[in-house]
Amino acid sequence: LPSLQASGAFGVAVVYLLERRDRWAGVLVLAATVVAASRVYLGLHFPTDVIAGAVLGSLVALTARQVAARGRRGPVAPQAKRALT
Repeated sequence: LPSLQASGAFGVAVVYLLERRDRWAGVLVLAATVVAASRVYLGLHFPTDVIAGAVLGSLVALTARQVAARGRRGPVAPQAKRALT
């Protein structure tokens, strides 16, 4: 099972990193890494679980950003819809 705590932490950190790219992005990535490491340290997950969680959270964040970017472009004009079909 992937670690849901690692997924959530890395998801938030990656979205912030992609949107802001300031010093706080590094802090959030570091915090996400600490969350993931603490799960292993406490014996609640195996290392592969937190790695899978980090990858899953990052992929979901990247996908959500792509979907949000498409939504910002606005609706397609009727003329463009006809040209696409």
